[in-house]
Amino acid sequence: MQAEQIIDQAVRAGARIEPAGDGVHLRVHGRLTRDTEALLRTYRPRIRELFERDPIIRACAGLPLAPSDFRRRLSPEDLEEVEAGRVSAGALRAWAELVATNLQVERGRVPAHWTAVTTCRGCGPVPIWPGAPQSVDGCPWCAVRAAGRPIPGPTD
Repeated sequence: MQAEQIIDQAVRAGARIEPAGDGVHLRVHGRLTRDTEALLRTYRPRIRELFERDPIIRACAGLPLAPSDFRRRLSPEDLEEVEAGRVSAGALRAWAELVATNLQVERGRVPAHWTAVTTCRGCGPVPIWPGAPQSVDGCPWCAVRAAGRPIPGPTD
């Protein structure tokens, strides 16, 4: 198994991995299997190396976003721009945060920073980011509902 696959596996299981000091700090939300914990310990030096040299893995640090999921959301042209170093670290991080938020919404999960409520004409009261209008004709949850998946209520 490759180090990036281990990162993906851990993130999908609820871990948030980010570099800290001379090692790789691991924050765990949820439970990891013993096998995943052992793989993270074994591959720690390789994981640290990936954080240092791979801008996509670095952009996903601490987010609920597996690097491979982020890569799949980028076009071949975007990947080429990233690999050529023509996308700043700040822009790439903002992009990763956006993709992480979109994936959470697609999965019916409320992003942690969505602490406000709006009333959507199609969905009713739903969680939304602060500063959004109090009522809207359509919202990010509309696509989730249209796909037949459940949407959270304002207190979920």
